[in-house]
Amino acid sequence: MSRSIAGKIKLNSFADIVGGDDTAVTEVPLSDLHEFKNHPFRVLDDEKMEETVESIRKNCVLMPGIVRPRLDGGGYEIIAGHRRKRACELAGLATMPVLIKNYTDDEATVTMVDTNIQREDILPSEKAHAYRMKFDAMKHQGSGGGRTVESIGEAAGESGKTVQRYIWLSNLSDTLLGFVDEKKLPIRSGVEISYLTDKEQGWIEEIVGSTGVVITPAQAEKIKGYSQSKELTKALLNEILAEEKPKPRKITFKGEKLSKYFPEDMPVEEIEEKIKYFKKLYGPSSSFRICLQALHYTQFQRTVELNNMISYYLRSLKNFRHILSDLNEDEFEKILKSINSISQNENEFSQQKLLFIKLYKNIELAKANILQRKSIQ
Repeated sequence: MSRSIAGKIKLNSFADIVGGDDTAVTEVPLSDLHEFKNHPFRVLDDEKMEETVESIRKNCVLMPGIVRPRLDGGGYEIIAGHRRKRACELAGLATMPVLIKNYTDDEATVTMVDTNIQREDILPSEKAHAYRMKFDAMKHQGSGGGRTVESIGEAAGESGKTVQRYIWLSNLSDTLLGFVDEKKLPIRSGVEISYLTDKEQGWIEEIVGSTGVVITPAQAEKIKGYSQSKELTKALLNEILAEEKPKPRKITFKGEKLSKYFPEDMPVEEIEEKIKYFKKLYGPSSSFRICLQALHYTQFQRTVELNNMISYYLRSLKNFRHILSDLNEDEFEKILKSINSISQNENEFSQQKLLFIKLYKNIELAKANILQRKSIQ
């Protein structure tokens, strides 16, 4: 989990989640523990499960599950601890320690989501159903809609807007949600398509399933618009999805051209970083080409710490390039000497700054001389 996200998550204590610490831990037979109704989270026999099984074999179950009595059929409904129950089964245990709570349906749902939502391997479909379940439960408890999504996001380390997107995703059919999980349908596109009727979503399932077409957010927004105006037909849908998508532009440099701008021994990764950096500074316009030309003139190998001086230097070189054809031999030699002194100098920053200023003055002086010569002519 990234530091930025982790810092946003509201980490409740175990007592906060289960509603106090006044409940004794009870050993309950695994056969009496039943899955939460419409439980949205997967329980997989994967590598993490193997680690949990091994931990239980060595140390037993360190964190008790949370359950509530079932109204019908006897036994208990698991609120938190589905993976622990499966691990106990694989470890050959007959019971599992649990806290028995007399939760209402809404209290049980909120706790079930809160104890699972911060796992790292959650699929979009799981998150969509979980957020929907918690949202509905909190509304039943009297929370307002806008504040509810903000509260859900605060507990999970996400914005209210992100939570709302996932809640909309829960309106997709199971097949379309599966496409989202498999990255066949982008989340943003899925949100727009979630507004479609069941019949229209069925058309999407058929087309995406048979052709593998990836629906862009722009296409999804257009489809949603036609659906809301009651104009969407299967034929129109096919027409929209058959539209040619703009191809991303890819620019490549041949090795012999790059060698003019960068030293032969410079690693490819470093070249890419320098190009990205200068493109960010100057954009993809002619100034970017000037930037590359500056690298050629100077065999530039400085780091980004000289950002301001680099910018100043490139502006000078731009002027130099504009007057290059009008320079006399003496002026050209002076400017070239200034450029070389910067390129070869590895002194401290204050000394380099003086060299930059000297270059600028030589260029400005050359410009003034050129103007004077032209005025005489």
